[in-house]
Amino acid sequence: DDDDDDDDDGMHRALPNEETADSPALWNVHRVAAWMNEHGFGEYANEFVANDVDGSALEELQKDDLKEMGMTRVGHVRKFLKAVRLLYADVAAP
Repeated sequence: DDDDDDDDDGMHRALPNEETADSPALWNVHRVAAWMNEHGFGEYANEFVANDVDGSALEELQKDDLKEMGMTRVGHVRKFLKAVRLLYADVAAP
């Protein structure tokens, strides 16, 4: 089928001139869930989707928010918050 390339949902592909296309702040809840799966936090992804955690909400999450959504292990909370900080730091870097 010649139109297979047209089925790309754009979630994992960003063109070089479109850095904002994959900016985490613009991610929908499903892209956040995919990122969580990619980084070892998949067990919490469904709860994040159920709580409408999109890219703009992801950056603002606090420890209490994570605990409310079932992330209670200290190691997971710390690793997750660090991963989020790094994600947004990479975007802010020149």
